[in-house]
Amino acid sequence: METVRCCVPGIERYIVSAIFYIIFVLGCVGNLLVILVVIKNKDVFRNTTNLFILNLAVADLFFLIFCVPFHATIYHVRHWMFGNFMCKLVHLVQYLSMMASILTLVAMSLDRFLAVGYPLSTKHIRTPIVALVISVVIWIVSCGVALQMFFVYTVRNYTSEDVTVCSDDWAPNYDHRRIYFLCLFLIGYIIPLISIAVPSALLIRQLWSLPVTEGPGLRGSNRAKRRVTRLVIVIVGLFFACWFPMHAIWMSVNWNPESWSRNYSYWHYYSRMFAQTLAYANSAMNPVIYAFLSTQFRKGFHRALHCARRSDGRATYVSGQHFSSKYRHSMVTQANSRPNNSCISFAGLAERRTSLTNATDTSV
Repeated sequence: METVRCCVPGIERYIVSAIFYIIFVLGCVGNLLVILVVIKNKDVFRNTTNLFILNLAVADLFFLIFCVPFHATIYHVRHWMFGNFMCKLVHLVQYLSMMASILTLVAMSLDRFLAVGYPLSTKHIRTPIVALVISVVIWIVSCGVALQMFFVYTVRNYTSEDVTVCSDDWAPNYDHRRIYFLCLFLIGYIIPLISIAVPSALLIRQLWSLPVTEGPGLRGSNRAKRRVTRLVIVIVGLFFACWFPMHAIWMSVNWNPESWSRNYSYWHYYSRMFAQTLAYANSAMNPVIYAFLSTQFRKGFHRALHCARRSDGRATYVSGQHFSSKYRHSMVTQANSRPNNSCISFAGLAERRTSLTNATDTSV
């Protein structure tokens, strides 16, 4: 191992570690709330989008738990102190969750394209059972792609520099590393980007070319489809923007290794920090996107929070809407007949009331 002349660690390593810990806390809380809201939604297992959102939140949560805190620690400690098994496991889960996220985004994008473009002819395909099968296949394929990392990552001690690192060792076949990261770039970035960009472009074109329909039900359905589609496009766009720098560095390290060994500079040093920060932050961004772009998610969050605070099984206020005394009395009577199920009371009845004018998917 050659001695790197650059760079002398400074205060930036503590700043980056602090940012990583903030990303970790906010991301875990946000994704746990997403999982809670989706599970609390009574239509979760009747809606393909909700299942894919749940799958994406689980993948993001895995990435945050098994990746971010470990890398945050080594930025300011500069020694791997978690043992050889954790070295292997952390990088296995990192690549596994990354692939699961991107494949889930592909599935979400194609699901929205079929739901909006061909709602009737593909109704038999867009079912919860099919979504569950696709989710299982996504994790199996992702595990197959990431499994190699469990075998190549190991802890190495450099006594001359008094440092212990967790790194991948592909010796004696370094070319295998190049081939692997090239394949990862293709199947984990380029091909999914094309697979998502084409139907998304067709979807946007079709949505904005829809004629204005008559009646509140049809207009509400079109508005809801546009909101869900906008949500998917923003999530997908941020994913590719946040992960491109990391993929670019991986390709540069493997196909131009001399620039990272002999000519290592502050540009390389800070670009790696920037790329890692963006990649990690992406797993914490999705809950924020749901909160800002999805009305159903905001309602679901308030409903889940409201139900968690009540212990008597009765609800009198949902999403800021008050009801007349006669209507409230009717709903309270129904709510009282369902003990220990406060999340069904006003929320469920209110949803059934509004479903007459919003004929669309009930995704969060």
